[in-house]
Amino acid sequence: MLLGLIPVARLVSAAVWVVVYYTLRYVSLASLLAAAVLPVSVWFFKVRQNAGGWPLFYFSLVATALIFWRHRANISRLLNGTEARFVPGPDPAEPL
Repeated sequence: MLLGLIPVARLVSAAVWVVVYYTLRYVSLASLLAAAVLPVSVWFFKVRQNAGGWPLFYFSLVATALIFWRHRANISRLLNGTEARFVPGPDPAEPL
């Protein structure tokens, strides 16, 4: 839905996700930072350019707040240094 309503802002958010994920290997951190960038991108590409983006901006703020709320356990683990990183390859716990 966001891709159709705010394609450029969503692409910026997706680019942030990809960079953070491939740099640090934390899916949750990548998701949180991508969500945080979304309202900033909407403001920059829609509101600032007088493109009638205030409803989309408010929607992106609410969506970001909900994403942070849903990730509160991940935030705690990130702050404690116990969040698992994604390691590509076979799971070492699985038998061969």
